[in-house]
Amino acid sequence: LDFKMRALLIGAAAAGTVSSIFNAPIAGVVFTLEVLMIDMTTASLIPLLFASASASVTSRLFLGNDTLFHFPITDGIQLMDVPFYVGLGVIAGLFSVYFTLSYLWITKMGSRWKNPFHRMYFGGAILGLLLFIFPPLYGEGFELINSLVEGDFQSIFENTFFPDLHQNAYLMLLFIGALAIFKAVATSVTVGAGGV
Repeated sequence: LDFKMRALLIGAAAAGTVSSIFNAPIAGVVFTLEVLMIDMTTASLIPLLFASASASVTSRLFLGNDTLFHFPITDGIQLMDVPFYVGLGVIAGLFSVYFTLSYLWITKMGSRWKNPFHRMYFGGAILGLLLFIFPPLYGEGFELINSLVEGDFQSIFENTFFPDLHQNAYLMLLFIGALAIFKAVATSVTVGAGGV
């Protein structure tokens, strides 16, 4: 296959993956068009739509209508909440800059190791140490987020050195902030060590 067809097939796979994991078929297509592909013609848009729609239907067939994050929407959006949304957007934007910079710096440091086994051992040691200190870093983080949304703060601190931290709100927020900071480091170390 030529380059354009391979890019289209990879884009269809990415659109289908995002669509099936997050149950968001339109987001799968938009993600693929924005991030992976520059060609926005009908010849490429139709296969992406089919891949995204069929992945969403297949995912619902196997998993049902279950959502990734479970929370009821009890209140509507009110005007006085807008500053909180703006603040959340600023914090998320600053964190994305931190994540990108730490990812680039750590992968650059990891690329200095010419022997892939040395890079893998060193990255594995750092990752093991991080997981030993912060066990909630393990995995994608969906379970952690669902626990927080459901108000089950105690389960976050199970198997950690801080089992009673959920009793103090400020220390709990500090711990969750540290988790976010070290999650970026753990992800970067994983990729820098050769894991995807």
